[in-house]
Amino acid sequence: MKPNLKTGYTDFHGFLEIVDNYAGLGSRQYITGRDNIERIKISLDGAYRGIEGNFEWLIEPDMSINHRLFVPNP
Repeated sequence: MKPNLKTGYTDFHGFLEIVDNYAGLGSRQYITGRDNIERIKISLDGAYRGIEGNFEWLIEPDMSINHRLFVPNP
């Protein structure tokens, strides 16, 4: 499990790196941040630790991944 870059702890930001291989199967949405920079948001349905939800990635204009998170369904 990949640790959260800010805290060093594993949490919903630290899902297994192998999931990144499936990001291309997710839905793509373009979002603009408060800094007026457009980014790509990828959402992929799945489950993590037995909890259903969505894996999310935010991709910067230079194609680096700045954010990866698992969001549990409500």
